[in-house]
Amino acid sequence: MVAYLIEAGAPPDAEAAGGVTPLHRAVRNRCSAAVRVLLDAGADPHRTNNAGSTAITLAGHTTGRGGSGSPAAKAEQAKIISMLDTVAD
Repeated sequence: MVAYLIEAGAPPDAEAAGGVTPLHRAVRNRCSAAVRVLLDAGADPHRTNNAGSTAITLAGHTTGRGGSGSPAAKAEQAKIISMLDTVAD
């Protein structure tokens, strides 16, 4: 769905309330596939939301959502951190 929206013209760094971008949401939702598509489309991992958090900083935090400590969520978190580390330089 993320790839479709970008192909249809949605900007990968579009801001929602609070300065939250699709990359921030993908990281918080622990969806490595969405993170990959957004990064490939040019989403900025250094962009801050209004609280001053980047996708990179959010990746290292717990999400506060149910199941965020599950093995599957932790595996997604590790993939996301690895992806963001490669573009953080």
